[in-house]
Amino acid sequence: MIGLTAIWLLFRCGELFLISWSRHPRDQFFFRRVPLHVAVILTYGAFIFLTGAVLQALIEGTGKSAGAVGYSVLVHLIALFVLVVVLAGLQYLATSLKISVELKKLTGPQENWRRLWLDLVRFAMAITVAGCILVVSRYMPSVFDKESAKSLLSGALAIAACGLIGVSALYAIGLLFLSILRVRELLDGRKFADPVALEARASINAKKYAREEGGNNRFQNHLTSLTRIKPGFVHGVALRATLFAINLLSRFWFNVGTLGEIPTILSARWVLIDGGRRLLFLDNYGGAWDSYLNEFIDLTAVKGLNAIWTNTFVEVEGKEGQCYGFPQTSFYFWKGAQAEQPFKAYVRESQVETIAWYSAYPLLSVVNINTSTAARQSFSEPLAACEIDAVVQNL
Repeated sequence: MIGLTAIWLLFRCGELFLISWSRHPRDQFFFRRVPLHVAVILTYGAFIFLTGAVLQALIEGTGKSAGAVGYSVLVHLIALFVLVVVLAGLQYLATSLKISVELKKLTGPQENWRRLWLDLVRFAMAITVAGCILVVSRYMPSVFDKESAKSLLSGALAIAACGLIGVSALYAIGLLFLSILRVRELLDGRKFADPVALEARASINAKKYAREEGGNNRFQNHLTSLTRIKPGFVHGVALRATLFAINLLSRFWFNVGTLGEIPTILSARWVLIDGGRRLLFLDNYGGAWDSYLNEFIDLTAVKGLNAIWTNTFVEVEGKEGQCYGFPQTSFYFWKGAQAEQPFKAYVRESQVETIAWYSAYPLLSVVNINTSTAARQSFSEPLAACEIDAVVQNL
C-alpha cells in the first residue's frame, strides 16, 4: 500500500503539473497533451491497484483481533483516535482550500498550487478512511470466505490490468492514426491554397451578411455553411468518425445548455450531403457573428471544430479550380481555427446567406431558456431558504 501510494502520488503530481502548464486552448498542443494523457492513464491504473491493495489488507485482517484484549486493543484505539483527529483536520483544511478562492482572487500559479494541495488533501483523507476501516475490521467477525474473496479480488485486478493494457493499446493506435493524419495535413498544405488569400474577399462578402455581422438580433442569429469534402479515404473515414463522436457527446454530455463550453449555441447540426461530397453546417446562436466565432476560437470547442473542418475546402466563385483549404491544423485537433482572420475568412466564404429560419423562442437567449427551465423544475421540489432566494432572483 505504501509503495502504490508513492507511485500514485508521483503520477498525480506529474498530471497536475502538466495540467497547470496551460489551461488555455491556444497553448494546448500535441506534444504537450500526450504526456498529460499518459499520466492520467497511469494515475487511474495506480489508483485501481491501490484500492485492490486496501481490499487485500481488509480481507487478510478481518477478525484477526476479534478475541484480543489488553495492550493491542489499547494501541488500536489510540491509532483509531489519531486517525479520526487527522481526518477532521484534513476535512477542515480541504474546506479552507475550497473557499479560499471565494475570499481572494488567486493568480495563475497560486490557483495551480491550490488545486495541487486540495487534491493531495483529498487523497490523504481517502488513505485515512482506509486506515480507520482496516483498524475496525480487525475486531469484526469474518462474514465471508477469505479464499473465495481473495480469488474474486485477484480476478478483478486481472481484469483491471487487462483493461489498463487495452486502454494503453487503444491510445497507441490513436497516436498512430494522428500521425497518419499529420502526414495528410502536410500534403494538403501543398494541394490547397492558403485561406489567408480569402481575407480580402471576406470584407466584400460581409456586406451580404450585415445582420449577422452587426448582431442586430442580440437573442438569436443563424449561420449556414456549405463546404466540400477533401478527396481521399483518410479524410472520409476521419470525418465520419469525428461526426459520430460529436453526435454521442452532444447527446450524453453537452446536453445541458452548452456545447464545448460555448453558452450561446441554441442548436448545431452537421450533415453530409451529395453522397458524402459536401458538408452542410446549420447553426443557431445568440449575439453577433464575429463574437460568436471568437468563442469557438478561445474555448475547447475549437478542437471539435478543427477535427471537422480540417477535412473540408471551399471553391471560390469566378476562379475555376481555385480551392482553399481550412487553416492548417496540427495533428488534427490543434491550431487550425486559432488562426483567427484566415478562419473567419474561410467561414465567410463558405457561408450561405440565410433569409429566414425557425425559432421556438425568438426573444430568448440560451441563458434565458436555461434559467426558465431551472425555475420551472425547482417548483416541483422542496427548496431550502437560499434556493428560494435564488429562484426569486432569477424571476
